[in-house]
Amino acid sequence: AVPAQPQKYAAIVVDVSTGKTLFEVNSRSQRYPASLTKMMTLYMLFEAMESGRVSKETRIPVSDHAASQPPTKLRFRRGETITFGSTTGTVMAIGLKTTRIRSIGGEEVVMSNAKLLDQQIQNWAVMERRRVLLNFGVIYQTPPEMLARIGMEVKEIIEAQPLATFDHCQPYQFAASSIDYELVFFIETPAGSDLVAVRAAVILAMVRKFAELGIEFAYPTQTTFTAAPDGRMVMPYPTPTPPEATSG
Repeated sequence: AVPAQPQKYAAIVVDVSTGKTLFEVNSRSQRYPASLTKMMTLYMLFEAMESGRVSKETRIPVSDHAASQPPTKLRFRRGETITFGSTTGTVMAIGLKTTRIRSIGGEEVVMSNAKLLDQQIQNWAVMERRRVLLNFGVIYQTPPEMLARIGMEVKEIIEAQPLATFDHCQPYQFAASSIDYELVFFIETPAGSDLVAVRAAVILAMVRKFAELGIEFAYPTQTTFTAAPDGRMVMPYPTPTPPEATSG
């Protein structure tokens, strides 16, 4: 029979003066080293302490390059904003086994590093620019000439924003109550506050410009047509009265 796999956890504490084992769990079971590099580093440190070259109070110098490297394979650092699953927040501390994150809602989230490695993580700190997508619709009564003009008017609004770069603004579908447009532009900074400010400025500028041009934003509507007793359609809006015929 194949022997059962031993538990992964193993530990032993020995009194150096008496040789008495104070605590032991699976201390004689075979184990693969968790990290040979860490073990060799400790061996070198112990040798240096034994020879008197260093002590417990000795400060170990670290190069700027080494200090700038991520401490784990998690690919993010303290102070950076990340998203995993449905959580977005700022990394507060990275430990050996867990990472503490301050979510955008204010609460602290403690996540196992092993679980973080199993997830897709978005690191917003390495982003150079942000893409903004806005969809909007205008009513079907908008004249064709004005429909063609919307893209140009929106482009001027985007280009008036110092941090924004226009990509496109085009109609893309006939919806139930509107002709829908897709607007895409970029914010040339990764800061979330800049995204919020520029997007709000663009939306307000569009509302002002459309009101000036007489372009109406669409919203879900339903028109009901009824008929008079004689069968004539009763229109839901005033119909112009035809001019009276003049006699020659």
